[in-house]
Amino acid sequence: MGSSHRGPPLGRPALAAVSRTCLRRECSPERVTLVRAIFGVVSLLVVLAIVALVANRQLRATARAVGGAVPVEASMASAASAATVGEQSQQLQQRVKADVTKALERGAAATREAADK
Repeated sequence: MGSSHRGPPLGRPALAAVSRTCLRRECSPERVTLVRAIFGVVSLLVVLAIVALVANRQLRATARAVGGAVPVEASMASAASAATVGEQSQQLQQRVKADVTKALERGAAATREAADK
């Protein structure tokens, strides 16, 4: 690894440089293993960063979609007023039942309006 660089120009990918150097039998197996390990770790870090970015975007999109469906203040108030898990469950069931009933009533009204036209 001295100052005498006899491989391809430094602007080319390093893996190609190591491969060509090793084809000329100027490289030890330890160096090849080290370079492969370094590239393996770097590639894993790049993949991890990409996955983290995609997951972050997905979580933001999900938070926006869910945030519009249930008002945060209403859910926090009902959670604060319920002392036990059983009470919270009862409140959630009642809220879902009320929402389903509203949706059914809206659907029936829309059907009636469509039939009247």
